[in-house]
Amino acid sequence: MNIKNTFKKLILLDVGVVILMLISLFYESEEVIRFNEEMNEFSDTLLIVAAIWMLIYSINLYFLYNFKKNGKQMFLVLFILGVVLSLFGGPTASDPIMYTIDGLSWCTEAAILVFLYFTPIEKYFK
Repeated sequence: MNIKNTFKKLILLDVGVVILMLISLFYESEEVIRFNEEMNEFSDTLLIVAAIWMLIYSINLYFLYNFKKNGKQMFLVLFILGVVLSLFGGPTASDPIMYTIDGLSWCTEAAILVFLYFTPIEKYFK
């Protein structure tokens, strides 16, 4: 099995999961939307930071797919920043589908980290 192809498929899976997550936002139930509106008062600053993070994350996935040198370090920084951003998000509710897709997103990101730092794929980034 070719490790480069497996890694590229994992990146594409992550892109697909992100797209599914964005699509599922439009299909949340009224109860979840109402709860999230009552519980969270997102500041504009946090929304802007999250949008910038998402844009940089998308660019980083391109770097990883094409084995660009700075994509490896950038992914680790973005992963840590994503965890920190989620801590500032406050309590939220989600539908079972969104909850499952979010879990898949964390799994694919963790698998990418494992590939980047614990497999021979790291030699392609030099």
